[in-house]
Amino acid sequence: MNYLFEKAEAYLNELSIEIPERAIGTEGNLRATLYFSEIMKRFNFKITSLKFDCIDWVHRKSELVSSGKTYPVLACPYTLPCNVSSELVIISERTAFKNKNISGKIALLKGDIVKEQLIPKNFKFYNPEEHLELHELLENSGLKAIIAATSRDPGLAGGMYPFPFTEDGDFNIPSAYMKDVDGEEFAECLGKTVSLIIDSNRISSKGYNISANIGNGAGKKIIVCAHIDSKLGSPGAIDNASGVVVLMLLGELLEKYSGKFDIELVALNGEDYFSTPGQLKYLEKLENEKSEIELVINMDGAGYYEVNTAISTYNCEPEFDDHINAVFLKRKSIERGEEWVQSDHSMFAQQGIKCIAITSMNMIEKLCYDVTHTEKDVPEIIDCRKLVDIAAAIRDFIDSL
Repeated sequence: MNYLFEKAEAYLNELSIEIPERAIGTEGNLRATLYFSEIMKRFNFKITSLKFDCIDWVHRKSELVSSGKTYPVLACPYTLPCNVSSELVIISERTAFKNKNISGKIALLKGDIVKEQLIPKNFKFYNPEEHLELHELLENSGLKAIIAATSRDPGLAGGMYPFPFTEDGDFNIPSAYMKDVDGEEFAECLGKTVSLIIDSNRISSKGYNISANIGNGAGKKIIVCAHIDSKLGSPGAIDNASGVVVLMLLGELLEKYSGKFDIELVALNGEDYFSTPGQLKYLEKLENEKSEIELVINMDGAGYYEVNTAISTYNCEPEFDDHINAVFLKRKSIERGEEWVQSDHSMFAQQGIKCIAITSMNMIEKLCYDVTHTEKDVPEIIDCRKLVDIAAAIRDFIDSL
């Protein structure tokens, strides 16, 4: 299948190099969805799109100054702009919010209170009580702005150091962040006047989920999906251009499919965006189709050159699970991996739908600590032979049912 290997390389290059930015709401995101549509049309798939509202975010500069000294600072993605000066207060635990004197101040958040990224307040699939409580404390505090001194949070923020404490277009306090070590130095400004400028703006935009369908429309449905968006500032080769490449390879392998299932290959849009609007829109579409879904296969983080591909299953009865293993594990590049929740298969699994998730072995340790969501997520870390193997294994599995 050398011709598929060459196509995989070309697709990957287009999505993560020729299109330099696939963050939702951007021009690059629109280009990526149009590219996926055009490729799938070549293989006799019927294309449909689901439009949804979102925001793009443009950032020009950020600046943090106190007593004539400039400190390193980054704007949290999707933050509101600001040009504010006020006394600096330090908040390292929640009891500090009981102090009414913090209103009108600028706060440095440090320590345990910023040990993990704050889940966006309107994120529907997972939002622990302690995060919702912290949102309420912050938004009722009267603070003019917050600056978070953070380290690493690979589970939620990928390989970013420092990580943005908030990434939320619904959060209405201007927000910035810096490295934890820089925060220690900046903390010496406690009680002094500090000035924070964030020159940015939120722009109303549109995004699209793209579905490519083949089949007679009368049978059970198999959905194969991958999210097409990337994080702001990241080429997003393994997160998740590689998954979209598999969809396009699979489209060619299924060009003449005439089996008993309806097949829907979906480029979902918004997994790396704060409010997952594409996923929510897609779930609305499926509300009346849930009983028709036989299986969902989701790909995210697949094809890392150093390790094998990992499959995991959800809501599958033992016989079906055994059949999955028998087909997929024939290929030396694929092995059984641990269950994980940080991708789109979770929203289907939570509804009791049978799912297969496909990624790279030891994804958290290998990729999330240093690569995903950063500028290091480039095509050079992808082995396109593994992407061809994944597409062929999915085709074989569909044919075996």
